Amino acid sequence: MGGSAYVWWYNTKGTSGTGDDAWTYSWSVAHDQAYHLCRNNETDEHRGTYVAKATDLQLGDSIYYDFDGDGILDHSAIVVEIKNGQPYVNYHTNDTYHRYWDLGTKTTRFLHVTDFYWINYIHAH
Repeated sequence: MGGSAYVWWYNTKGTSGTGDDAWTYSWSVAHDQAYHLCRNNETDEHRGTYVAKATDLQLGDSIYYDFDGDGILDHSAIVVEIKNGQPYVNYHTNDTYHRYWDLGTKTTRFLHVTDFYWINYIHAH
């Protein structure tokens, strides 16, 4: 892992056993994760594309929620099931398993993930 630009989800800082490891914003903060997946300037790759509606999503895609309508994405969920054309999601904070995607937020963004590694990581965990 170490200091590679491609290690966006976790930073070991190269000093094993010293307790200075850290998560990154693009893994742990919904707004930053969405930005990373759709506009990754560091590696000049797009890992996802926003789509118009929930029914455009597939397994492994992400849904982002803005609870108060301020333009900052507050929460994310991963599509883990498609039932009757509608996505169902898993997320944590309050561990949730196979819940219907609509959380009643002011704004919802739908991100179709196109990065092969991301999709396979989600399916493996």
